[in-house]
Amino acid sequence: PHPMTARLLAASLLLSSLNTFAKVATPQTVTLNNGLVMPKLAFAANVWPAATCRNATHLALDAGFRFVWSSALVHLECQRAQREAISEHPTVRRADLFLAGTVDTQGCATLDDCRSATLAGAHAQFRILGPEPLEMLMLDYPSSAGCAGITGQWQALTALYRAGKVRSVAVSNFAAAQLSCLFSAEGEGGAVVPPVANQMRFYVGHTGVDLGLNARHGIVVQAYSPLGNGALASDPLLAAIGRAHGKSAAQVALRYILQKNVTVATQSTSQVHLAEDAALFGWSLGAAEMARLDVYHRRVERLDALHEATAREEEPAGEEEPAGEALPPSCPPGTVPWPGEACEPLRRAEASARAFLRANMFPFDAPNAATLFDDFSASTSSGVAQATASLALSARTRFGWAASVPRRLFEGYVLPYASVNEARTDWRQLLWEALTPQPWVEALPNTSSVESVAVAVNRNLWGALGNLTGRREAIRFKSDQTPLVYDPLSTILFGYASCTGVSIAYVDALRTLGVPARLAGTPAWHGKPEAGNHNWVEVWLNATAGWRFIEAAPAGAGETFSDPCDKWFCNKAHFGGGTRVFAAAFRREEYGEGRAATHYPMAWDLDNKGVVGVDRSEYYASVCGACGGVEGAALYVFRDY
Repeated sequence: PHPMTARLLAASLLLSSLNTFAKVATPQTVTLNNGLVMPKLAFAANVWPAATCRNATHLALDAGFRFVWSSALVHLECQRAQREAISEHPTVRRADLFLAGTVDTQGCATLDDCRSATLAGAHAQFRILGPEPLEMLMLDYPSSAGCAGITGQWQALTALYRAGKVRSVAVSNFAAAQLSCLFSAEGEGGAVVPPVANQMRFYVGHTGVDLGLNARHGIVVQAYSPLGNGALASDPLLAAIGRAHGKSAAQVALRYILQKNVTVATQSTSQVHLAEDAALFGWSLGAAEMARLDVYHRRVERLDALHEATAREEEPAGEEEPAGEALPPSCPPGTVPWPGEACEPLRRAEASARAFLRANMFPFDAPNAATLFDDFSASTSSGVAQATASLALSARTRFGWAASVPRRLFEGYVLPYASVNEARTDWRQLLWEALTPQPWVEALPNTSSVESVAVAVNRNLWGALGNLTGRREAIRFKSDQTPLVYDPLSTILFGYASCTGVSIAYVDALRTLGVPARLAGTPAWHGKPEAGNHNWVEVWLNATAGWRFIEAAPAGAGETFSDPCDKWFCNKAHFGGGTRVFAAAFRREEYGEGRAATHYPMAWDLDNKGVVGVDRSEYYASVCGACGGVEGAALYVFRDY
């Protein structure tokens, strides 16, 4: 190994005496770079209700799992339920387990901030998962503040490791550049302690992780989303290979990962599936089968083509935007750029924007129009509409990605002052002042794609909003909050919201930066209110990709725009029949003459039909119906009200 790596490994091994997890390495385990023995197979929970987390953890222990990976991203209630399941289990002792917790401080801003936030997050994990020292503590993400932030994060974990508070320290989603920052970190107490593991998205058809780089540093790679969020469980090629071994497609997918010398973190609520997942040893895939899977491109590529074919929402006849036309070569100060149009004087653009807002105002806002449009006819208007119009246009003149958005999409999905019936506040002013000075916003090239901006916002927004109240804690998901907490200011004040609240906050942040976004969701899975409801976010990426969907990170961390199947709800179990999906719109004439209008059904206010809706049911049935089953066969009951 590299001389620096050798010194780091030697320093880490000197600390191995801190570890008392005494086990002998077997084919089911791997010896980490500090001498600790770790099971190759881990059980991980998802963003489930507490009762589901407790029951699934109990079933995993029954099935033979001895590594429980408990992420802070699944939230406090679920982690506590996992710890309770461990304490209550009749035959498995805590001493028999390898228990890991995580810290999510990706939104920290400086070295000192990242160090203190990571220490605070770690102690929270100790309180939830203790009292015994954890076998592993992992960073969920590298700091978005760059090397300085990563240095602060790693100094905190190193200090905890040296003090014997944890038996190993690890990272997740660290690419080569972030690992380089980590190994360059300076701190007290000697050489930097190397991470023992790096958890990455890895599965058949998605194997771009640099395994060699991690191996050279003595780092074990652990795969998350090993079944591609369930899609591989019904893959025809994997099923065919499995039949030759008397195994399922899911077992083939997991065994493939193990034979790539990668460990696995899997999840399920099904006793049968957990038992299958645990039965990965004592058999193997042949060399020809491995070679075939090495070059196999999962069905997501075909899903992506289907997505692009159906994603662009049908526009009313005669009103299609001039997609792909270049912006004016340059717009002088005091004017606003539009694709395919001449630069528009700012005052005229502001007047037009305010008029659009008033003409399309939600009908239930009419009694309070004076609050929104205060002295609407005056150029010095100080109502919410004035600030909304002014800042929405400011984003167009400041950011290149915002300037590329067609006028109709700007009016319908950037300009609006609200998504549904959440409290009316001047959130755009607050978010503009909070977000535009952020280093990660300033670092975005003006030529950034809408998708890259949306990803950056979802990665960094929650820590930035949490810091507004001085708590230094990222906004988190908490179920059953709507309609108690679902406008963005309440979400910031309380520090949490359920899926509707975090989705609206994400939509509002995107709109503040000029990105077209809207709330989407179902009022009832399979048309049955008792089955629960859910909301997420759609973002217009470009004229080719159209509308793509994703969850706000507190409700669905690690998701992408490119793979519909990486959302926990995008599968046949949820869209097999009867599930209706709608996106919230603002333009009163969204459908055009002669088309049947509909409304966005709010599960917490079903009698209110004042929000225009776009029926997206066929789209989600096509896209998510092609994603196969779920890793746990149960339909997750998710109530947001």
